[in-house]
Amino acid sequence: MLVLLRPRLVQALGIAMLLSLTSCIVVPKALDTEANRSRLESDLKEAYARQEKIERPLTLEDAMARTIRYNLDSRVKLMQEALAKGELGLARWDMLPRLAASAGYSNRSTYAASNSVNLDTRVESLSMSTSQDRDIRTADLSIAWNVLDFGVSYYQAKQKANQQLIWRERRRKVIHNLMQEVRLAYWQAAGSAKLQARAIRVLQSAERELERIRQQREERLASPIENLREERALLETMRQMQAVIDELAVAKPRLASLMGLPPGISFELSTVDLPENGLPSMNVPIEKLEQVALEHRPELREAAYEERISALEARKAIARLLPGIEFRGSKEYNSNSFAAYPNWWEGGMSVSWNLMNIPLAPQRIKTAKAGKEVARASSLAISMAVLSQVYVSRQQQGASIRQYSLARQQWDVDEQMLWYINAGHELNVLSDREYIQAQANALKSELGLYMAHASMERAQGSLYASLGLDPFLDIDTAMPLDKLSDAILRAGKAWQAGRFGWATDEVDRVGRAARLFADGQELFLQERYAEADSLFTTLISIDPLNESARQYKETIIPARVSRISKAEKLSGKARQAAELQQEGRVEEAKALWNEIILESKKELQK
Repeated sequence: MLVLLRPRLVQALGIAMLLSLTSCIVVPKALDTEANRSRLESDLKEAYARQEKIERPLTLEDAMARTIRYNLDSRVKLMQEALAKGELGLARWDMLPRLAASAGYSNRSTYAASNSVNLDTRVESLSMSTSQDRDIRTADLSIAWNVLDFGVSYYQAKQKANQQLIWRERRRKVIHNLMQEVRLAYWQAAGSAKLQARAIRVLQSAERELERIRQQREERLASPIENLREERALLETMRQMQAVIDELAVAKPRLASLMGLPPGISFELSTVDLPENGLPSMNVPIEKLEQVALEHRPELREAAYEERISALEARKAIARLLPGIEFRGSKEYNSNSFAAYPNWWEGGMSVSWNLMNIPLAPQRIKTAKAGKEVARASSLAISMAVLSQVYVSRQQQGASIRQYSLARQQWDVDEQMLWYINAGHELNVLSDREYIQAQANALKSELGLYMAHASMERAQGSLYASLGLDPFLDIDTAMPLDKLSDAILRAGKAWQAGRFGWATDEVDRVGRAARLFADGQELFLQERYAEADSLFTTLISIDPLNESARQYKETIIPARVSRISKAEKLSGKARQAAELQQEGRVEEAKALWNEIILESKKELQK
């Protein structure tokens, strides 16, 4: 027997030693320089991958569309929403019964032998016997369904569904904040594109004038005190110009970062003249704005979903207090040769109840209700904050418009002063220093005008964000950038006019456009070209960016109608040639047939 056990004992000891050695070979391994560089290159490549090329100067709406599509913060929120959706799918699977398959093998070094003893006489009634093989193989396929687990899983799945909606609202909030930043950065970059070269020229002129003043002081051609005063004034001007240049230099990279563009990439902004009197204020009663905010703000919707989750938590706590009822069934197999039936079905039901839940029940219910009350109080607090933000944003918009108006007037004054000083400078009545100072003042005023316009745009974006407005009900990340940009542009016009249900109207418009396109295609296939042309004309008026409808309208239908018209003409000529042939006018008929053949070849080539 020891001889039989020894090989197996050696095998067991060998396996144990091998496992103990594998536990010792796991050691920390830091990233080396090459691996870290490779990881960074891969991350950067992935961050800027699959971006549409910039082929024209960007408008504000184009910049917003690119930010929504490619900004990394927005993409992270989209991934988190997708992750929550996946977790919801997993939670749904938890409601299903448990289905398990198992197989096993067991081996004994000896038989499981035993005998029996009479309890009264203490005499052995049987000799040693066994009813089990030394090697046993088992297998089973079982299904079990616990009613309590199903109820708890049901509430958990509903909580996951609300969690997915919460991530969607958080993504909306991120996009609202990004749109405000893009508005500010775009107009700062627009000012940079227009003023940076001019600021550099003024700074260079100031440097030349400074050199001239210092040379005068060295040659004692003027009063030293007067020279130093002029030099100090010029240095102050140069300091201001350098500050302007430094501020303008970072505007465009900041905008590129928001749009998710690689650092240093070159792009142009669309040139737009600044408005005379600022952006028009939203002429909507504050009561309506408050109502819109309470309906659309993502924070309030998130609080409502949190309140739902708290209510479901209370129901889940109550469900856990109930007894658990489990139904189970299985198909069993056992290779024991002593068994009469190696395969059999088995079924049953069990009831279990954790009695310790009884004293804990009041506390659990109380805690769940407290969580619900906290969520409710939080929702009320957010509602009050939202109403305050709407009021403050409305006031900030009015203040920014007034500030822009003053900045515009100041710029006009400085431009007029520059004109008069330039005229005096050309007549040698005014000095170079005075001319440079006037240029610097005019430049700073124009920069202030752009900054005031940027602040005004940001204030308008802040008002839209305080109302919780979106240019779409659900963002389609596969939407082409030009359509996304057009949707943002039309949404802004609708909101400015007080049409806050624009997103819902947009869904109806898209649905109507799809129906019109399908009807137009059907009419085209039925060769009812005039009616199809009319439908596609209506579709283009609804959706100007629908290239497929425009292609039907401008190319396909005219080409088909032209071919039919030419075919009818050729058919008429063919009948005429046949009549000439019947009349015996063979040469004329032959010439006409040749003409028909040449025209037919031309059409076939087309």
